[in-house]
Amino acid sequence: MFGAQVWVAPLQGTRQADAMADVPAPAAALVTAPAAAAPPEATPAAEPPLPPGLPPANETGFAALQMFGGDFAELMHSLRPHSLFTITSQPLDGVVTSGLGMMSGDHTHAQVGTQYFTPFGALKAELMSNGMLQASFENFTLLYGMLQFNTKFLFSSAGQPVGGELQGIVGTPLGALVGSTNGLQSSIELISGMPLGQTETSTSMLMFGVHSWSMLGLRGGIKAALEWGHQELDGEQLVSASAVTLACTKPFVHPDGSPLDEPQQTTSLTFSHKMSSQHSLLASLEWEPKTEGVMTVGGTRQVTDHTRLRGKWSTTGVLALALEVAGEKSTVQLTTEVNTVSGEPKFGATINLSP
Repeated sequence: MFGAQVWVAPLQGTRQADAMADVPAPAAALVTAPAAAAPPEATPAAEPPLPPGLPPANETGFAALQMFGGDFAELMHSLRPHSLFTITSQPLDGVVTSGLGMMSGDHTHAQVGTQYFTPFGALKAELMSNGMLQASFENFTLLYGMLQFNTKFLFSSAGQPVGGELQGIVGTPLGALVGSTNGLQSSIELISGMPLGQTETSTSMLMFGVHSWSMLGLRGGIKAALEWGHQELDGEQLVSASAVTLACTKPFVHPDGSPLDEPQQTTSLTFSHKMSSQHSLLASLEWEPKTEGVMTVGGTRQVTDHTRLRGKWSTTGVLALALEVAGEKSTVQLTTEVNTVSGEPKFGATINLSP
């Protein structure tokens, strides 16, 4: 099936406090004052290492180690209070069409797309409301599936190419090696795993991954993750599943590309447990540089056959709840988020149709 991931701004923006430094009052002017000394020569401002308009150099521009802590990341994404409408249909075998609409305050966005599946991969074309056209070729495989490519090209309303992305995935004895580039940013990622034990009703696995990114010759940073997972099965039915994920992200530069004066890294420890395929509990501890640790707890519960409840709470004071009602060919989710410190609520709705 066709899938799209779109970040949508919440209906109401959060407040941002303006920090102002105290400025000392000027000294009183003297009636008779000595001649003022010549001002020192101005030192020319240093040019930024990176040209303007580029993403921050201390953040990767590509998906990094997505399968690590995937259940927790999916829960956090589903609880964002955005407004989104999607529709997907399959008019012919091997052809999928889709539409997407978003509205947030004075900002609106829409796009329509068609995806055609071939024996060599999937061809996709998406037309956006700003006049941009994105064409992509996904899951192009060579060497009996050992080598895989994904390409994206972006064209302006005048038909001129304005950007693109190339990703290659190759299997190695150590694991899957993933390389990505868009001409300005580049990344390389290695994912490996090993079974720790397997029986007829259970399986355990240890996975390790590392992701490194760079920009215009600058070494941006590195991210590493280690995950232990265990599953209990009854035939093909999931009985329970647990996972513990330790991740660390360490940038080497500031957002503008200048070197860091001292090392800065973010560490997170995530726990997830599924009591069944319908209920789950999750928790995360995250430590950022020069800040206190943040704890987030959440979970999902299947209330009825067609209704599911999601929620989370963090020590920053953010409480979010989502109610999802699923039909045979449609899904509706209502989301609310409240900052218990400032008391400012946000609301969102997501509607998915598959006629």
